[in-house]
Amino acid sequence: TTTTTTTTTTTQSRVKKDGLFCYKCGMTETLWVCLSCGVVGCGRYSHGHAKEHYHESGHAYSLELVSLRIWEYVTGEFVQRGDLLSCPSMRRTGRSSPLTTPSGPPPSFPFRNSESTASIVEKPNDGPFKHGVIPGDMGDYYGVYSDAAKSPKKATMIGEEYEALLQSALEDQAQHYEGEISRLHATLTAEEVDMEEMTQEERMEIAALKSDISSLRVETENLAVQLLKAHDQEAGYRSTYQHLLREQAVAKGLLEKIQTEAAGEHERGTSQVEELEQQISDLTANLRMRQQIAQDNELNNAQIFGTAEASTKSSSKRGGKKSRRSRK
Repeated sequence: TTTTTTTTTTTQSRVKKDGLFCYKCGMTETLWVCLSCGVVGCGRYSHGHAKEHYHESGHAYSLELVSLRIWEYVTGEFVQRGDLLSCPSMRRTGRSSPLTTPSGPPPSFPFRNSESTASIVEKPNDGPFKHGVIPGDMGDYYGVYSDAAKSPKKATMIGEEYEALLQSALEDQAQHYEGEISRLHATLTAEEVDMEEMTQEERMEIAALKSDISSLRVETENLAVQLLKAHDQEAGYRSTYQHLLREQAVAKGLLEKIQTEAAGEHERGTSQVEELEQQISDLTANLRMRQQIAQDNELNNAQIFGTAEASTKSSSKRGGKKSRRSRK
């Protein structure tokens, strides 16, 4: 426990002294170092950029700077025992070959199977790892001195076991990425060979297809322009249609009003006609009555006048007879 506490304090002081920080957020605590490329990221209890780097790059092994334990993201556990922290073979006495630049092949991380083990990672002077990568010799961070080791032979065996395990894991990583590079190289080579082996007819066909694609692209652009114009015309037609619908509604309302008024006028006219016809009928009857009365009066007058004349003639005849009689 005392050795672990001392190691943790020493490591934290060295981290603060050399200014290590997360390559994304600048966090200076809970830092993890990728053993494949040396990128420094914060742990899962901060922002989880170390694990994010694993998902982006596939580098499965990361070193926790506080405890100097190696975590494997594939299995989700530490890959070495806790007593390896007191391994004297991790003592820094030399320097190994540095990492190559990111554009080069994956590092193989050479180790020495002795108590004077070289440091694991060294920062390149330039390149994309200028910020957020382990500065200097990483032997400063995992040179652990174990004064509490009771058996130097056992400690040496544990150190060699640790180095063999780490070497095997890193070699697996190197083989994986070297295989990926070989596969990509073979694919590109095959594509280049296929391009070289194309016949003249195939080249002409490809050129014709490219020409057709260009023509179709131009035609598509023209159709897009026509479609925009059609949309504009449709919008204008729709506006005109809406305007006509509103005018039709207004005209329909006016027509209904006119029809209602005309119906009312027709009813009033019909009523007036009937009334006038009744008046005409009454006047006709009255006129006929008056004519009948006038005719009756004329007949009466004629009868009265005829009666008077007859009586006058009869009286005159009677007077003549009397006079003649008297003369006789």
